[in-house]
Amino acid sequence: MSRKTYLFQKRILLQFPLNLELIKTIRSMEGAEFRSKVQNGSKIKKNVWLVDCLDRNVKQLKELKFEISEMVKESSITKEIKLVPINNVEGLNATLYSYQAEALGFIKATKGKSLLAMSPGTGKTLTSLAYIKLIKKQAPKTLIIVLSSVKIMWEKETKKWIGEDSQVLYSKKPYAIDENIVIINFDIVDAWKKELKAYKFDNVIIDEIHCLANPKSKRTKAVKSICSKATTVLGLTGTPIKSRPAQLFSPLQIINGDIFQNQRSFERRYCKGYQSQFGWNASGSSNSKELHDILKENVMYRIRKQDVFDDVPKINKTRIPVDINRKEYDRIKNDFENWLKANGKATIANVLTQISPLRQEAVMAKLKATEEWIEEFLKSGEKLVVFCVHKKIVQALMKKFGKVATKIDGSLSAQKKEDNKNKFVNDVDTKLMIGNIQSLSTGVDGMQHACNNMLFVENTYLPSDKEQSICRLDRIGQKYSVNCYDIISVDTIDGHILDIIEKKQKIIDSVVEGNEVKQNSDVVGDLLKMFK
Repeated sequence: MSRKTYLFQKRILLQFPLNLELIKTIRSMEGAEFRSKVQNGSKIKKNVWLVDCLDRNVKQLKELKFEISEMVKESSITKEIKLVPINNVEGLNATLYSYQAEALGFIKATKGKSLLAMSPGTGKTLTSLAYIKLIKKQAPKTLIIVLSSVKIMWEKETKKWIGEDSQVLYSKKPYAIDENIVIINFDIVDAWKKELKAYKFDNVIIDEIHCLANPKSKRTKAVKSICSKATTVLGLTGTPIKSRPAQLFSPLQIINGDIFQNQRSFERRYCKGYQSQFGWNASGSSNSKELHDILKENVMYRIRKQDVFDDVPKINKTRIPVDINRKEYDRIKNDFENWLKANGKATIANVLTQISPLRQEAVMAKLKATEEWIEEFLKSGEKLVVFCVHKKIVQALMKKFGKVATKIDGSLSAQKKEDNKNKFVNDVDTKLMIGNIQSLSTGVDGMQHACNNMLFVENTYLPSDKEQSICRLDRIGQKYSVNCYDIISVDTIDGHILDIIEKKQKIIDSVVEGNEVKQNSDVVGDLLKMFK
């Protein structure tokens, strides 16, 4: 029996001799499904496989030596996007760069369902609002979903660029909605789900859409439900993937569920998905160039600063190794290694929880050295942005440098964060901005006009957090090279975490930028390599 294809109810029916290796490959294809019996016309076929009728599936079937029927060929052809830049939008209070005009054309070509993967500082906010202005007469109601810290910024930007008033929603107790443009944060969107669905928004803008990577979270389910009837769904992010390709599926489903319809098929094909002894594992990366091409052809508009600005500042990265008193660190490390031996099959969450005290000690042990380095740096007269992870580190540094420092962290209101940012930018005597990465790495614009130096006292496990943090200074308006310093406790977990996020960034680039890499990154696996 030869390998043949048939069109069956808008899907591809496969006929082939039993071959376990071939079945393993077919299972990874989009929409793969086994059926014990189907009726195709007057004929009944038994024990068949079906896959979605997509051009990418057809290409893969050709590689597997299947005969492709003419009906399958015609049904699977992908219609090429005809992108026509939109340079002028009536009523928009801005002149668009050529790439922003192109992005508007891309949104229109994708019928208002796009992932704007534009680097921080390239104008994602302006571009998305320009499209809302463009279609306002036909689709007047817009919901904007954002991080809590940037609600005020979006309200100001909406008024500035398109001259529209907006209503910012607060608290989890719903009340009357009385504006066409509504702004809400992720934390309370589930509490407002019923009211937001009833308001029937035409358009939804989701800033930092990578925050919806978890399909099981309440916020993701709520946003997906709200977006299901919207004409326009724009996902905005400079970092589409936080740490692994599997995190793309949920945002893509929210924007346009027709591109990838089956999560398991997606994960088998693009995330090296497999059934392990601990359950389903989709933490890897595979066929990344193919995934990049599909995203680019169907939903993703990608622009980096270096692609569009000839004068983008160079980033100088420097590691600053410091010695520490190892007594307490080595004790905690020994405790962790003993725990590891006794819990060889521990879950990822358990490992990360148990290793947390070691991370904190590595930071606390270098605190004095960090303070000394900052003191020396301040003698230069220049300003410095300091990124931390743990609240107690922010508090310790504020206690030490409070006379010349301000801060942005999760304890502050959005207005207080804006006030502190303005103080850092405009007050010549305020030399330090100290904050945690989660609060300081997104929605804070303007520091680039006053500073080109940053220090990472700690890092998270996510490369996107690092990139977003760097982009607070490496953005439009920066006139100098950006100096990025990492202060590292010698021979501790510190340096390993930095190595891991740099490795993971290469994998992310393989999908977002279309570069093929021959490595995978597993946070826990890579961390455990440093232990006995």
